[in-house]
Amino acid sequence: MNKAYIVGALRTPIGKTAGSLASLSEVTLLSTVFKDILTKVNINGDCLDDIIAGCCFPQEPYKLTKLAALSAGIPADKPATTVIRTCASSMEALVIACNKIMVENAEVILVGGCENMSQSPYSMKNAIHTLRNSQKNFSSFKNINFLENVGLAMESLASLYKIDKQRQNEYSQESCIKAQYAQGKGWFSREIVPVYLEQQNFYFDIDENI
Repeated sequence: MNKAYIVGALRTPIGKTAGSLASLSEVTLLSTVFKDILTKVNINGDCLDDIIAGCCFPQEPYKLTKLAALSAGIPADKPATTVIRTCASSMEALVIACNKIMVENAEVILVGGCENMSQSPYSMKNAIHTLRNSQKNFSSFKNINFLENVGLAMESLASLYKIDKQRQNEYSQESCIKAQYAQGKGWFSREIVPVYLEQQNFYFDIDENI
């Protein structure tokens, strides 16, 4: 059985809701990183055996990874897969890639993950009937992120593992302090790919959520 190695890792800056990156598509964000990581590790797109990326709620559920690969200049004959497994989507993409390499089904795989929550799609149950009949009742209109279920899961896990509110607050505060310190030292710059914002005509290169 072969061993699988991660030979390089990059990311875009982290934005915030309705922030600087809100208008950019997931395809744009993902392809930006694809281009830079191939350059960084000196791998030509022709050498790729597969491209796998995860996304919780993709705007392009059937072709996100393929569109990003094409936009990054990767040859059209290279296979691409989008993994949708809610919060574990990009991690699952990495697991799949590692497994394929370990069992000798591939040698070089490009793996990624992306999300633009500002453009996360909404769904409406029985939309065709509501809209066709010109009904103005949108009570079934909901965010497909199901944040209420995430909250319930968090409460259940906190109860199961006896993690009280004070411990959670302390952990959050410590995490923020470390992130601010690291950002101030410029430690994140090594892993961040600047994203060009056309309307503002400048490169966005710092985490906006810190």
